[in-house]
Amino acid sequence: MRIDQTLNLAHAALLIAALVVSAAWRGNAQNIHRVKAQIVIGPSVQVSKAFAYLPHYENLAAGDPNHIGGLITCSMVIPKEAVKLFFQHCYVSFDGGKNWDPTLKVDEGWSNGDPTVVYGRGDNVYFVSLATKFLDKPKDADPDAPRYERKTVVYKSTDRGRTWKELSRFQFIDREYIYIDKTNGKYADRLYIVGQGSVRGISGSTSHWSLQLFRSLDDGKTFLGPVHAEYPDGTIIAGVGTGAVLSDGTFLVMFGLTKLGRRQSLEQEPLLGPNAELHVISSTDGGETFTKSQKITDWKVDRKRGGILGQLAVDPGSKPFKDRLYTVFPAIVSDRIQIQLSSSSDKGKTWSKPVTVNDDRSPEQGGRGPDHLLPAVAVNKDGVVLVTWYDRREAKDNLGWKLRAAASLDGGDTFSASVPVTDAANAYSQTTAWDLISLGTSDNKTSLVSVRVEIDPFFNTGGDTSGLAVDADGTFHPTWIDNRTGIAQLWTAPVRVSGTVVNHGAADLADLEDISKSVTLELSRPTFDRATGTLSMAAQLKNTSKDTVEGPVKVRVLTLESEIGAPEITNADNGQNGTGAIWDFKSQLSRGQLPSMALSAVKTLTFRISDLRPLGQGRDFKSKLLNLDARIFGKLCKENIDKKKEDRQINLRGERERGQGLVNSR
Repeated sequence: MRIDQTLNLAHAALLIAALVVSAAWRGNAQNIHRVKAQIVIGPSVQVSKAFAYLPHYENLAAGDPNHIGGLITCSMVIPKEAVKLFFQHCYVSFDGGKNWDPTLKVDEGWSNGDPTVVYGRGDNVYFVSLATKFLDKPKDADPDAPRYERKTVVYKSTDRGRTWKELSRFQFIDREYIYIDKTNGKYADRLYIVGQGSVRGISGSTSHWSLQLFRSLDDGKTFLGPVHAEYPDGTIIAGVGTGAVLSDGTFLVMFGLTKLGRRQSLEQEPLLGPNAELHVISSTDGGETFTKSQKITDWKVDRKRGGILGQLAVDPGSKPFKDRLYTVFPAIVSDRIQIQLSSSSDKGKTWSKPVTVNDDRSPEQGGRGPDHLLPAVAVNKDGVVLVTWYDRREAKDNLGWKLRAAASLDGGDTFSASVPVTDAANAYSQTTAWDLISLGTSDNKTSLVSVRVEIDPFFNTGGDTSGLAVDADGTFHPTWIDNRTGIAQLWTAPVRVSGTVVNHGAADLADLEDISKSVTLELSRPTFDRATGTLSMAAQLKNTSKDTVEGPVKVRVLTLESEIGAPEITNADNGQNGTGAIWDFKSQLSRGQLPSMALSAVKTLTFRISDLRPLGQGRDFKSKLLNLDARIFGKLCKENIDKKKEDRQINLRGERERGQGLVNSR
C-alpha cells in the first residue's frame, strides 16, 4: 500500500497580477504549491484478467450504494472474431474490487459500444449498450436505404450483476448514459437514458442534431420519448457528458457544442478564441420536457488531440455541499490540453470559474503537450471530490499515459497535489503491437470497392470515457486502461482520501460569510527583486458595501499561477505557501471593523518566484508574473439597517397611538 502526501486549492473572487491585473487570464504554472491532504492508494488489480488476451478500451464504472464492496465496470473490447468491431464485457466485484468476475458479454451483430451502467434500489442494476448489425438481405438499389440496424438495448440484473436479461430496445442514440431517480419524490424510480441523435426533416434527410432524453415509468420495460433539445443552426455537437439526479428529482446532463461557424478542432489555434461552449440542461418534470440550458464556460477544444468528453457528478448528501454539482473536462489552456473543473451550488444555474486540476507546469514551448485526457469525477458520502485523468507529463511522445488523481475537501474550490494511482504506465515502444480496424465500402456511382486499414482511434486515447466508482463506504475505485501486459487491459485500485470536508476550506472560516462581492483588495507598490525572486506588495481591504464589515476578515488563496516562474507565498498567517494559504486582516481593522467605503491599514503580501523563464517564450511575450485568485471571508453587520427598521416601526407605532388619543379625546 502506498501513501502519497498531497495538497488542496480553491476558487475566485479576487485577482492579483503583480505588474498586471487581468480577470480573464489563465495561468501557465498550474498551482505547484498546494495544501496537504493524504491520499492512500491500494494495490492495482487487473479487472479483465479473465480475458487478458483481448484489448479493452472505453469504460465506465459504478458503485453499489446499497451494499459495501459492490462494484461494476463495463468496457468495450476488440474481439478476435471476424466481421466484428467491438463487443462489451461487464465485470462485477462484491469485495471492494479485490476480485472481479465477468458476468455479461454483449456481442450482438457487428458492434456493441458506449457502455453505461447504474445501480438501482435493492439488488437491481441496469446496463445499456448500442448495438449495430448489418441487415441480412440483398443490397437495395436505393443508395439511401439502410444497410444495418442500430438500437439502444437495455439490460437488467436483479441480483447485483450476477445474471442479466434484456429488458427493452428502442431507437439508436449516440453516447448514451443511463440514470435512475432514487429519491422518494414524484418521479421516484424513473429511468432516464440521454444521448445525442439526429432530427430528420420533411425530406427524410438529417436536418439537425439534438440532445435526446428517453424515460421509463415501468422499470425499463418500455421507454417514452425522446424529448429533443436541438442544437442551434451553425453549431456542431461536441459530445455529451455524464449526468446526475438531484435530491429533489431534477435530472441534469452536461454537453458541448461549437460556437457559431466553428468546428470541434481548432482551425487557427491559438490565434482564435474558444471554439466551443460547455452547457448543462435539466428536466424538472420527470423527463417530459427540457428547461433552457445554462452555459458552464467557454471551451477551447481540439478533438484531433484526444477525447473531448467531460463528466458531471453531484454531492449525494454531505452536510456542507449537498446537491453541489461538479463538471470536469479537458480544455486547451496554455496551448495544451489540461484538466479543468467547475462547480455549481444552485442546481446548475450559475457556475464557478474553472480551476485547473492537473499540477504539472506547462513547458516553455506550447503546442507540444503534455495533453492530458479522459477526466472522471466522483463525490463520496462525506463530500470528498476526486478527479482522475490519463496524465501524459511523463510521456515524451505525448501518446502514453499514467492515471493520476487529485482530491478536493472544500467543494471543488481547491484541489490537492496529484498523485499517481499506479506505477505502471501505458506506453508505446517500437515493438508495441497496433490495434487495427479494417473497413470495406462500395460506391455505386464509381463502381469502386474501397478498403481501409487504420490504427484503432482508441489505441492511443483509451476511448471516450474512463470509469470512477464510489463504494458505499466512501472508497473511490477508478477504472482505467493500460498496456503493461503488452495488451490494453482494464485495471482498478482503491483510493481513500483522509481529511475533513469543510465549508470555505478551513475550520476557522466555516462560520464566516463569503463577502468577496462587498470587499475588494486594493494593491499598490509592487516590487520584485530578480536576484532573490522576492515579490512584495501593499494590500488594503476596501469595503464597497453600505454595511459595516466586522472582523475577523480573512483572505483565502484559491489559485496561484505565473507565466514566468513558479510562485509561492512566504508570509501566510496559516503557514501555507500555495493554494489554501490564508492572510488574516484582523490587525488591519480599526476596532475590529471596516465601515462602508473605508480602507483598512496596509498589510504586506510577500511571495517568492523561482525558476524564472525568459519573457519571450516561442511566439509570445509573457508578462504575467503572478496571478492569484482568492475569496474574502468575514461578516457584514446589518445592525444599522435593522436599527433603522426598528426606529421606523417605533415611530409608526407612536403616531398610531397619538392618533388614537386624539380620537378618544373627542
